[in-house]
Amino acid sequence: GFKKISSVFFKTTYQTAGGLGIPLTDPQLRLQIAVIADGTFNGSTNWCIVRLKKPRKIERLRSLLANAETEFFETIPEYKSAKGFHVFRFRAPMRAKEFGPDFWEASADQLRIIVDEVIHWDGAFRKAGGKAFYSTSKASVDFVQHAFCSQGFVARMTDDGRGCWQVYVRADTKLVGITNKYGAPGVRRVPSTDGFKYCFSVPSTYLVFRRNGCVIVTGK
Repeated sequence: GFKKISSVFFKTTYQTAGGLGIPLTDPQLRLQIAVIADGTFNGSTNWCIVRLKKPRKIERLRSLLANAETEFFETIPEYKSAKGFHVFRFRAPMRAKEFGPDFWEASADQLRIIVDEVIHWDGAFRKAGGKAFYSTSKASVDFVQHAFCSQGFVARMTDDGRGCWQVYVRADTKLVGITNKYGAPGVRRVPSTDGFKYCFSVPSTYLVFRRNGCVIVTGK
């Protein structure tokens, strides 16, 4: 038999002390986020080109370059295909176009910077205070979801089926639950198939799972 449960709720955020840190200053890290979003690299050097048309992004990149003390060249092309664009050329802090393995070493302070800056470039501010991040890089959305969840935000990943992933960030930090409300199947507690209970512990006292882009944290 089984015991029917009306609802169950899961914690979907966690706190982390972060990794050893990325070897970038805070201003360099913000600049690198802009490069990942809109930069292109030629050859094998750190020289990159960023083409922008939105005034808010143009002004923000100028500010980031100044804060990072990075020399840059800005031009406004005259040819028709680039009408209205500003082209920036400079040395990027890192030669990276996605949030790859190196970024998983970000410290807790760096994770806070990342979740603050990333929405200005590959994201959007949604109604009621929510946020959304978009990318064609699965590595990037995996990392960005981790970054938001580690900072106390509920973040859910989705796939549009056309090679683009989204991370939707809720404005609140309520628990995510499964319930029998409105006739939904809900959850059931079933007996162990062999009569035994299996227990184990981990150093961090909790486990982080993800199913269909939804993060579930178990334990303390």
